[in-house]
Amino acid sequence: MPAAISGMIKSRVTIQWLQGLSRDDIAHNNNISTGAVSNIINEWTNALGKYDVDALRELAKLPKTAHLSPAQCAIGFRTMKVFNMLYQYVIN
Repeated sequence: MPAAISGMIKSRVTIQWLQGLSRDDIAHNNNISTGAVSNIINEWTNALGKYDVDALRELAKLPKTAHLSPAQCAIGFRTMKVFNMLYQYVIN
């Protein structure tokens, strides 16, 4: 029987999956099998719900595909909030 996978490895697997890494890359990075990666993600997905997990992964992958840092995303979000406040002020 294989050794149990630690909670720390499970957390790293989940984070790497949310970052959009492939199952093979995650398995290689954490020295576990690809099946173990699938089992960890399935367990996590079942605990949270498929829709929520898919939405989280897409949200995590968007800045990466747009070549944006978290800081740039935060600046953009704050800028949009300011524009929204100004717009609300103008229409009222």
